Amino acid sequence: MKWVASSVLAFAFIWATALAAAAEKRVALVVGNDAYVNLAPDKQLKKAINDARSVAETLSDLGFAVSRAENVGRLELNSLWSSFLTTIEPGDVAALYFSGHGVEVGGVNYLIPRDIPVLAADQVELLKSESLSFESMMDALRKRRPRVSLFILDACRNNPFTDPRGKSLGSESGLARVDPPEGTFVLYAAGVGQRALDRLSDTDLNPNSVFTRALLPVLREPGLKLTDVARALKETVRNLASTAVPSHHQTPAYYDEVIGDFCLAGCEKWGAPRPPPKIAPEPGSNFRDCDTCPEMVVVPSGTFRMGTDKATDPDHDPSEAPRHEVRISPPFAVGRFEVTFEEWDACMAAGGCNGYRPSDGGWGRARHPVINVSWADANAYVSWLAAKTGKV
Repeated sequence: MKWVASSVLAFAFIWATALAAAAEKRVALVVGNDAYVNLAPDKQLKKAINDARSVAETLSDLGFAVSRAENVGRLELNSLWSSFLTTIEPGDVAALYFSGHGVEVGGVNYLIPRDIPVLAADQVELLKSESLSFESMMDALRKRRPRVSLFILDACRNNPFTDPRGKSLGSESGLARVDPPEGTFVLYAAGVGQRALDRLSDTDLNPNSVFTRALLPVLREPGLKLTDVARALKETVRNLASTAVPSHHQTPAYYDEVIGDFCLAGCEKWGAPRPPPKIAPEPGSNFRDCDTCPEMVVVPSGTFRMGTDKATDPDHDPSEAPRHEVRISPPFAVGRFEVTFEEWDACMAAGGCNGYRPSDGGWGRARHPVINVSWADANAYVSWLAAKTGKV
């Protein structure tokens, strides 16, 4: 979870990402399938489209030219994949993110389009013709000779082809191990035989799946190689899934054949070394990054209407117009209260805040809101806090 420290640091991130992207062409295909027209209601997904939108935005910020598609059938999915392949040139960085149903049959993994027909346990050949073989996709991309091929699959769901007797076409849940070609990195939302959760419960308000909500902030973290990203996710997702109703076991898996170092957000870290990041608490919950840090609250992704107009507000002021939609994405954290003298003094004691000790004007210090600070002073505090916590 990142919280915006200052326009200077935000610009530094964008500038660093742009430099990395300038050295190589980055292209991505992002697909989210929620609604499966021929599957039962309990096989439908709730968050796959939101996952695709969030990942597409994140990859775009990381310098990728992104093609995104939602609820696509077999013909469209094949067409998208074929067109995507034609954009890949030797030396490029190519990424595929897929959120939806996947199934393993005979050790082979298949990504399921939204118009897959209802299949019986013995209709393996029909499954093969009506879906996309993941192993074939890896091989096709290998032939385009990109420098790095990144596959992220949030598709280790419950098998959608299970009959009332419990008999299924392929494994009950999860995807099979893969042997990726050189230059390829594969990240699964769950380990072999495990089921990836779409949500923690029916009242889970987070717009993203359990895996993808953990993935998004880690993708943006500077200094993390792909293996670092995967390792950071293993513990985070496992812990988060354990809070599901009922408790669930889910640990992401990865397969690495990338040669050399590759970091999505650049391999140079900012500030002091720090351990791999973990996802911040769920939207609406409070947390502190350290004992003397401000208390934060997580603001979830979403949209709301801002402003008023004459038709809806009799006390409307022209400065409140026009009424418009505001989008928050991705989630971020903000201070729950004003920065206090106690928190400011901790910064000063640690050598930050330019050593400035503002006067309290006789109002008292401790937990009172800090006063007599300028914009430059506030920026110095935020810069110190960013360096201390490793978050921007």
